[in-house]
Amino acid sequence: MSVGFIGAGQLTHALVRGFSAAGVIATQRITASSPDTDLPTVQGLRKLGVNFTTSNKETVNKSDVLFLAVKPHIIPFVLDEIGSDIEDRHLIVSCAAGVTISSIEKKLQQYRPAPKVMRCMTNTPVVVREGATVYATGTHAEVEDGKLLEQLMASVGYCAEVEEDLIDAVTGLSGSGPAYAFTAVDALADGGVKMGLPRRLAVRLGAQALLGAARMLLDSEQHPGQLKDNVCSPGGATIHALHVMESGGFRSLLINAVEASCVRTKKLQFLADQEKISPAAIKKTTLDQVLQQPGVTAETVGIRSRGISFFNSKEESDGFNFKQRHLPTSNTGGHGFRGMTTTNKGNKALKVKREPGENGTSLTDDELVTMSVRELNQHLRGLTKEEILQLKQRRRTLKNRGYAASCRVKRVTQKEELEKQKALLQQEVDKLATENASMKVELDALRSKYEALQSFARTVARNPVTSARGPMASVIGPLIPGKVAATSVITIVKSKTEARS
Repeated sequence: MSVGFIGAGQLTHALVRGFSAAGVIATQRITASSPDTDLPTVQGLRKLGVNFTTSNKETVNKSDVLFLAVKPHIIPFVLDEIGSDIEDRHLIVSCAAGVTISSIEKKLQQYRPAPKVMRCMTNTPVVVREGATVYATGTHAEVEDGKLLEQLMASVGYCAEVEEDLIDAVTGLSGSGPAYAFTAVDALADGGVKMGLPRRLAVRLGAQALLGAARMLLDSEQHPGQLKDNVCSPGGATIHALHVMESGGFRSLLINAVEASCVRTKKLQFLADQEKISPAAIKKTTLDQVLQQPGVTAETVGIRSRGISFFNSKEESDGFNFKQRHLPTSNTGGHGFRGMTTTNKGNKALKVKREPGENGTSLTDDELVTMSVRELNQHLRGLTKEEILQLKQRRRTLKNRGYAASCRVKRVTQKEELEKQKALLQQEVDKLATENASMKVELDALRSKYEALQSFARTVARNPVTSARGPMASVIGPLIPGKVAATSVITIVKSKTEARS
């Protein structure tokens, strides 16, 4: 297997370093391309042993898994350039925020009927193999493709499959999350410096505090609020500090930050379709090389007088897995792409493929919840947008109920386990009590014997001669005043005890 990256920026550099550290693929089997050879990351990639080139086509030809690690508005230019070189062996993985799988599939279907496309969102901590990655599979991607991508990304951190409409929210949370954390550490260090700490030590302590807190949360699986409460002692310094943070709207700021990042991500695709691209952005692509090829014009790559349209209309881009029908471009419709749009479809209605057993909306709750993300995507093919939204909302509701039920079951299970442990402890206590009572009886018997010995010894000590003349003389033998043979006393006590019994 070989891996290629179109784009040689920070994300590519982070992923390559993570893959290299994990040992999942040799850097000699990684190719990266960028027209800008002056990027600092390019030198870093070369030092790692990555094959670097300025040709995106060369990267495609040398790769099996191809990561699109460029800005969202660059994606259409890249697809126009490499579309004719995509083969069945290629797995296209888009890392661009806001660019949907369906829009990439529609673009590539001009060159190949069933391109394998996946979309992922990761973050820069993949450098230290502590990244957070989610991915969604396209219409034509196979289960093995998902396993391959998950194997790669799991080697550099946490990886999970999600529905594509959740990726924008993931972008706002974990995709942008490292920036929130770095800002927090910087602010904490400023506070430490204000109170007299050296800058270097303050940064290290702030970073270690966040690192340790994150590890505690992941290892304990407790709610963050519970862990926070464990730190706050009544009337202590921490609760006073939290009061100041709450007064400044700390929680609201973080919530608003996640929301703002998510909303901006959703707008990126729309802005890419509507806004003109600046010459500076175009220079970052290889569009000029594309236009120099024979038979390629500005119209074929979507450049028109009113700007650049990366994909078809917004209405069509919001559709779900439409099978594109290639129709002649209308003389009055005026779209530069060969794919059919809602404005140039003419007298033919837009048709979608409805395969038996995949497009019915009547699913049981169990079937809907147990479906994998890929199975759900296959099932939704051909449904209307309203039906898709209803099914997805129903799935989320059922999953939330299932989570609540699992929590209840977990609590019941924990309670039963505690009861079992309590019963075992009670059995141990009863056993110890029984042993204690038995030992107490033995101790009382020994005490009685000891008292009898002491009494006998005192008697002998008071009148040794008289005692020796009596019937016991033959047993005790000659007695020395004030002294008694130990063996004789034990024999006497034993004989008395046996006589009583």
